[in-house]
Amino acid sequence: MAQTFYGSTGSIPDFDTIAHPVYFSCVVSGLPNVIDSSFGLERACIDSLLHTYDGDLRIEIVSPDNQQVELTFRRGGAEDNFINTCFRGQGANGLISDNSNHPPYTGEFDPDGELSLLNNGQDPNGTWYLIVTDMAGVDTGQVYGWHLTFSNDPTPGIVMPCSTTDGTLCQCPDGTQDCDLLPDMTSSYQCILNDHNENGNRLYIGNATPNIGWGPLEIHGSNTCYCDTTIVNCSTTACPGTGLPPTQLVNQTIYHKHNSTMTTYLRPAGTMTYHPSHGHIHLDNWAHYSLRRAVYGLQPFDWPIIGTGNKQSYCLVNLGNCTGNNGYCVDTAGNVVTMADIPNAPMGAVTGCSVDQGIFVGNLDIYSSGLTGQWVDLPANLCNGDYYVVSITDPLNVILETNDSNNWTAVPVTLSQQLAMPYPTCNFTYAANGYTLTFTNTSTDYDSVLWSFGDGNTSTDVNPIYTYPGPGDYTIVLTAYNQCGFTQQVITVTFTPNGIAETKTDVFGFEIAPNPTSGNSKISFTLAAKTNLTLEAFDMIGNRISVLSSGEHQAGNFTYRFDADQLNLSKGVYTLRLSTESKIIEKRIVVLK
Repeated sequence: MAQTFYGSTGSIPDFDTIAHPVYFSCVVSGLPNVIDSSFGLERACIDSLLHTYDGDLRIEIVSPDNQQVELTFRRGGAEDNFINTCFRGQGANGLISDNSNHPPYTGEFDPDGELSLLNNGQDPNGTWYLIVTDMAGVDTGQVYGWHLTFSNDPTPGIVMPCSTTDGTLCQCPDGTQDCDLLPDMTSSYQCILNDHNENGNRLYIGNATPNIGWGPLEIHGSNTCYCDTTIVNCSTTACPGTGLPPTQLVNQTIYHKHNSTMTTYLRPAGTMTYHPSHGHIHLDNWAHYSLRRAVYGLQPFDWPIIGTGNKQSYCLVNLGNCTGNNGYCVDTAGNVVTMADIPNAPMGAVTGCSVDQGIFVGNLDIYSSGLTGQWVDLPANLCNGDYYVVSITDPLNVILETNDSNNWTAVPVTLSQQLAMPYPTCNFTYAANGYTLTFTNTSTDYDSVLWSFGDGNTSTDVNPIYTYPGPGDYTIVLTAYNQCGFTQQVITVTFTPNGIAETKTDVFGFEIAPNPTSGNSKISFTLAAKTNLTLEAFDMIGNRISVLSSGEHQAGNFTYRFDADQLNLSKGVYTLRLSTESKIIEKRIVVLK
C-alpha cells in the first residue's frame, strides 16, 4: 500500500551576492526500516511551487542518510512555476531536461539525477528535505506544497543511452569497446553573436562553452589549497597579505569504458578559487575572451588584443544543451549539431558551482551578457568600426579532451558608440605589363600605407610600381593606417611564364548601409576577379532565411538590396554571409521595427 508524507512550505529567498539554499523538511515514520527495489520511494512530487523564473532554481531531495539527488537543475528558462510536478524514473513525460517539456511541468518526469539511488537499503524513517536554491537575481518564489510517496512500486532507474556507471550503450570514438570517453570543449559563435551589446565604454558579452565530446567534463577539488606557494587549510577565507581566497588544486575525472564496465581515473586539471562576489567556486582561467582586430596571416587567437574580458573564470554547470540552444554547438566541420548527433549525450554525473563541477555530454555552460563581469572595457581612444570578439575555452589546455584545436571562435561585432572617426577603407587595383604591376591605391581616410608584395619585399609608396622576379603565386597585402588603427586588403596574383597576371582573390569593400535599418539596406562589395559567390542571410540561431545571390560573378562593383519587410523579418539581429572561392565574410545587420 502506498504511503504519502507531506513536507513543510515557505518562501524562496532571491539570490543577492550568494545563493541561499532553503531546506523544506518532511518527517517520514511508520515505514519498514529498509527501502530497496521491492519497497521504497515511489515518487517525489512538488504540488505547488510558484516562481517567476524557473531557470533560476536548483531543486534537490536529501534522504535521512544524507544521500542527495538532483530533481531539476535550472530548467524552464524564463517560464513560471512547478504545479503537480512529480519525479520518477522512466516518467510518463520523459526527461525534465527534454526541451519539449515546459513549465509548469504538470505530470510525471525523469529527474536530472537518479532517484532510484535513494532506495539503497537505508532506513527511510526520519527527516527528508527538499532543497530549493535560487541561483540568480531578481525573481522570487514560494513553496506551497510537496510530498513523498513510498510503495511496493519504487521508482525505477532512468533509462539513459549512456551512463557514467554502465558502459553498455556508450560508444567509443574509434568504434572499439575499450576507450577513454573524453569531453570536447568548444566556444559558441552563436552565443556571442546573439548576446553582445555596446554600452558606453563597455562591450557586454555572453559566452557559452559546449561539450560536443564523447564523455563528460567533470572536475573535483582536491582539498589541497595554496596561498601563493604556501599550503593552507581549504577552510581559509583570506590569504595573508592579499586578503584573497586561496586557490585549490583540481582533478579531472576521466571515464574509461571497457565493454559494459565503466571505470575512472583522476588527472591534475588546474586550480579553482572561491569568488565571494558570486558566491561560487570558479575554475580558474576557463574562458578567455577579448576584443581584437583581424591581421592577415595570423590566426584569430594571435590577432592583437584591444580589450580583455573582465570575467575569465567560471563554475562549470549545465545551463543549456545542444538541442534547446540551437546553433550553439558546432562540430569541427562547422555543422550545427544537436544532442541527437552526439553519440553519448547526455552522459554525465556532476554539475554545479561547488568543489564538484562539470558539463554533461551535449550540454553547455552559458554566462549571459547581463551577469556581473561579462564585459570588455573599451579603451578611451577606440574608434567606431568593425572588430572581432575572440573567445577561447580552456586557453591553458589544463583539461584533457579529444580535440584542443576547436576551442575558439571569432565573432564579428560593430562598435558605434566610440570615437566618431572612421578606420581607413583599404582598396587597390593594378595594371599588369609582363611581370610588372602598377598599383593604384583607392583607399580613403588613411595617413600612411604599407605594401607587402608577397615575395618578402615591401613599400610605403602610395602608388608603387613593382616588378616580380618570375612566374608564381604572390599574395599582395595593402595595409592602410590612420589614428584609429589599420585596415587591410589582400589579393593573390599568379604570373604565368608569359608574365600575364591573373587575380585569384579577393572580395573587398563589403558594406551595409544603413545599419541598423528599419526596412531597406544596401549591400555593396567589389570583386577583383571573376569568382563564384553566394550572399546569404541568417537569423540569430543560424537558420538560413534567404539567398540574396548565388553563382558566378564577373569582376566589378556589386550592390544588392536587403528588404526586411519583403523577407518578413521581425525586430532583431541577423547575419549576412558573403562566401567566395577564397574567403567568407560575415557582418551583422540590426533590424528595427
